[in-house]
Amino acid sequence: MKGEVIVLKELMDEILKGNTKALEKLVQIILPKLYRIAYDRLKNEADVNDAIQETLIIFYKNLHKLENKEYFYSWIIKVLKNECNKIYNIKVKNINIVERETALTENDLLENPMEDVNREIDFDILMGKLKKDEKIILKLYYDDGFEISEIANMLNKNINTIKSKILRAKAKLKNKMKGGNSNE
Repeated sequence: MKGEVIVLKELMDEILKGNTKALEKLVQIILPKLYRIAYDRLKNEADVNDAIQETLIIFYKNLHKLENKEYFYSWIIKVLKNECNKIYNIKVKNINIVERETALTENDLLENPMEDVNREIDFDILMGKLKKDEKIILKLYYDDGFEISEIANMLNKNINTIKSKILRAKAKLKNKMKGGNSNE
């Protein structure tokens, strides 16, 4: 493994000089590992290929920013996992929308068709009262399904900070739903 890290560092130096052969060689080395990780998460060939392609694009565009090339694997795997999560969450969200739409019957629509719309509007108004970082964190956690540790990584924050922001935002929403006027 140590020898492989040295080879990768040398290849990255060559890539930064514009050597396309070095890029091809590096991709040949890392591709099997990336594939296994992506397939384990996505279980779909087309999605795996999309995630890997996006990861390699991000890698190529940002290689010059990678100061410690020893951490290349952990960096590229983190990028790959984020890309896999994006694809996975889009699929889950689309499936949930289809299931929700097909679950509605004509009776559901005839009983009170505006109830759900009003509930969503009220929630959007409540969310508008939160600070920008609180909205982002709640969206990542509840809408996109990211783990607290993943959110902390993405936002470069401490895990406990993310936990407390989620709790604080939930408390604000609860207070506002009860008619309170919390300006915390």
